[in-house]
Parts: sequence; structure tokens; C-alpha cells
Amino acid sequence: MFTVQGLRAQPPAFRVLTGLTPAQFDQLLAEIQPRYQAAEVHRLTQRRRQRQVGAGRKFCRPLEDRLLLALVWLRMYPTYEVLGALFAVDKGTVCHWLHPLLALLRPTTAAELRWPDPAQRPRNADALLRDFPEAGAIIDATEQRVRRPKDPRDTPPSDRGAAQRPYYSGKKKTHTVKTQLAITLDGQIAEVSATVPGSVNDLTLLRQSKILTRVPGAPLLDRGYQGIQNDVPDQLLYRAHRASRGHPFTPEQKAANRVLGRHRVRIEHTLACLKHYHVLAGVYRHDRDTYNDTFCLVAALTNRRRGFGPTVAC
Repeated sequence: MFTVQGLRAQPPAFRVLTGLTPAQFDQLLAEIQPRYQAAEVHRLTQRRRQRQVGAGRKFCRPLEDRLLLALVWLRMYPTYEVLGALFAVDKGTVCHWLHPLLALLRPTTAAELRWPDPAQRPRNADALLRDFPEAGAIIDATEQRVRRPKDPRDTPPSDRGAAQRPYYSGKKKTHTVKTQLAITLDGQIAEVSATVPGSVNDLTLLRQSKILTRVPGAPLLDRGYQGIQNDVPDQLLYRAHRASRGHPFTPEQKAANRVLGRHRVRIEHTLACLKHYHVLAGVYRHDRDTYNDTFCLVAALTNRRRGFGPTVAC
């Protein structure tokens, strides 16, 4: 049976299962406790509640073990049956513990998705700033598979498939959702866009998010954003060149793309760190309406894990 006290004796296993060190976990627990206590007071004093405050069944495990369960779910993404077996509770109890804690974790960690102080010099970015002196962020989008949407039962034959089409990604050849993120030059996730169906291309998502008005400097963009310069002709953009029919790459364009790609790989590393949390790595099995909150929560935990949060990375 998983408990916080039992896992503390195995720090490597603790980090593998939660994504955080024991010290980072303790910091997160301290931050969530005031919100949890306020939520419990609200729950226990609702007008429709028939029992007096203090009456009714008590939680069989302390808050720290329930928080551990939520982090293990994000990190390993097991089914509720498997998670219940690991924590020696049934499937209904897992659901009863998990959803309220996820709802509290999202606002608790929201402050970690922010642009840093412009006066703060990014770490390990000297080579990037030498090649792109006005650079301020790196922007990219990522897709994740979701279960195929189903049409309502009363859908007429002529409209069948309407629920699926917006989520079908021609690039991935499956049903996906897409989210855009921006990172600072040293790899901190600063902003996450709203999640959109997979058929929306990267350029449209960039326009919808209006993130270019908030980037503190020139963004580094890949070839999927061709045409954005027409929207912001006065803004400096570092874009990859794109070949077209009858207009192959010149040697200078190939060299420029190699230099840009060498620095844009930072966002690929960040995306890989996000997908260490298996909830963002495989097929997302839960309600698509909850996906963006889950993505933002994992992004904030990734920042914390990499030393950009209130705790020190170990």
C-alpha cells in the first residue's frame, strides 16, 4: 500500500512516482492546505447539508496520502482500479479523493505559469542570445490523442461524423487535441493556450491565443507559422525558412534553419519533460473539457520539478 511515509524512505521511487522530490512535495502540501481547509469549510456548511459540521464519515487517509494519489495519477496515469489497488481503496474512493484535489491543485500552482521579470537574466542562454539578440521566447504546439468523439444517438445519417471531424488531425492521422505553449529562453513554461481540436493548425492557434502581444521580445518560431509576419509586420520574428515547389532552400536558408533549430530544441526538451507525466503522453481517456486544466497543472509541476517553482530542484 502506497503511503507518503513509506515512500519517503525511497527518494528515487518517490520522484519517479510523483515527479517531485520529498522536499518539493512537502512545499506543495503546505501550499494546498489553506485552500483545502477553506474548501472543506464551504462543503460542510452548505445549506443543503443535513448533518452538523463534524458529523458523517471521515477520510480514512490523511491529506498527504490523498495528494500523493493525485500526483501518482498524473505521473503514471493508471486506471482507477489500478490506483485503488495501489492505495488499498476501492474505485469509488479514488474518484472521491482525486477530483476535488485536482480542482484545488490547479489554482494553487497557477501562479507558476508566468513571464519572469524582464530584468532577470536567463540562465544558460548566452549562445542563443548571441545568435538571436532580441529573442524573448520559444513557441510551439503539441498534440495528444483522445478517444474518438461519438455523435449523439439521434444524429441523422447525413450528419454522422460531425462530432469527429473537428478533432481529426491530418498530421497525426487520428483524433487529437492541440495546445500551444511558450517557454522562456532558459526553458521555463511561461504561458499555455486554450486547448483546441486537432484539426486547428498551429498558425490559427497562434492567432487565436494573441500571445505575440505578450512575449517580452522576439519569439522563435518553426516552419508551421509561415504567414504570421503579415499579421504583425512591425514585430521582429525569428522564423524558420520553408521551401516550396519551384523554390528550394538556398544554402544560406539551410544554414539559418540549422542555427534556429539548434536553439528551438529547448522547447522539444520541455515537451519531453511534460510527457514524463503519462497523463499527457498516451491517449487521454477522460472528459476533453478537463484536458486544459490538466495540461496547465502538469506544466506548473514541470516548472517546479525543473527548479522554476518555489522549491529547489534536487
